[in-house]
Amino acid sequence: MTDKIIIDGYNLCWKLQDTRGFMPDQLEEARNTLLRLLKVLYGQKCTRVIVVFDGQPGILSENKSGGNIQFRFSRAPQNADQLIIDLLRKQQHPNQWTVVSSDEEVLRKAAACEAHRETSEQFSRRLARKREETAERDKKNPHLSREELDFWLGQFSDDEV
Repeated sequence: MTDKIIIDGYNLCWKLQDTRGFMPDQLEEARNTLLRLLKVLYGQKCTRVIVVFDGQPGILSENKSGGNIQFRFSRAPQNADQLIIDLLRKQQHPNQWTVVSSDEEVLRKAAACEAHRETSEQFSRRLARKREETAERDKKNPHLSREELDFWLGQFSDDEV
């Protein structure tokens, strides 16, 4: 895994335990939950994360960022899969990027660009392990970062995020 990641957003949302319950009817909640999770796990790291979603009528299509984590939405006629590959091809060194998707065509095209690849299932398992490690570390040091505090407040808040 590299320190630059492009994620097939809805593809990953279907695989993560925290977000799949929101799919497909509560897409904004799924995206917000994913952003909070990624902020906790990558928010203070040097990792650059771009999460790409299909932009569809009636769906928020405004790009959103949270520090080193960026949400991008495709615009018709382009879909998220095409935007992922376009973003990768624009990179000076695509071999320094990892593409996360379970879409075989996206992974095949990423391989053609010499990018690293990881399925959404593999990434989901790695995130679960990383959360466990973070939880274990936090038992020893109960201090919460701002991103972690925001994540947990969002989990237990009745207000919209």
